[in-house]
Amino acid sequence: MLAAKSKMIFSPEYQQIIAATPHLRYRSSLLKTVLFLILIVAALMSIAYWAKLNP
Repeated sequence: MLAAKSKMIFSPEYQQIIAATPHLRYRSSLLKTVLFLILIVAALMSIAYWAKLNP
């Protein structure tokens, strides 16, 4: 790996930290999830509307 951050992630020290703290997991916020779902629904609705106008 070329980047310094990737060297850290794949280092043995970092792997030991991950093994020592299995209870810590990244979780996205509820607000971000809701906004993403609204975006997906809006995109699907616009595609359906466009498909209805252009048979």
